[in-house]
Amino acid sequence: MFAQLRYKLAHFLLNRRTTPRLRRVLGYADAKSVLLLIEVEKPKDIELVNSFAGTLKQKYNIAQVVKIAYVRQKKMLKEDLPFDFVFTAKDARFFSGLPKKEVMRLVANLKVDIAIDFTDDRAHFIKGVLAKVPAHFKVAKQQLAWKTLYDFFIELPAKSPKESLVEPLHHYLSLIHEK
Repeated sequence: MFAQLRYKLAHFLLNRRTTPRLRRVLGYADAKSVLLLIEVEKPKDIELVNSFAGTLKQKYNIAQVVKIAYVRQKKMLKEDLPFDFVFTAKDARFFSGLPKKEVMRLVANLKVDIAIDFTDDRAHFIKGVLAKVPAHFKVAKQQLAWKTLYDFFIELPAKSPKESLVEPLHHYLSLIHEK
């Protein structure tokens, strides 16, 4: 019951507090910077984001790749995490699970063209960060509850792993505005 109430509160607050932005359809050909958002649960998630960022820089010539991670498990913090921003439960508000004001101010100044969300619909913290980032084009796995946050959804089976999102992302984002 607490989880359901928390989910409804987070959803209500996020729909109210999204940052105004200029929405444009962008692909890899038009993007200069990309934001990757992930909730790190296993070491495999770190490898996934690093390889994805490397592919963006080498194959698609993206100048800047910003990586944001949310870590719930303390054992994952013992490792040296190769992210630009790493947030923990201390950075989240207790009841709603959304980011605190300091985090919101920090990410509101990011200048990115495309934001790619690797999380599922339970990651309220990442949804809060994404709501404040003024990216032109926001992409994620299909999550109907959060449809106001995103511009483009990729439909995958319900329990599919994060790795299954990589290939469709590269396919669709390289087709958009291909030169």
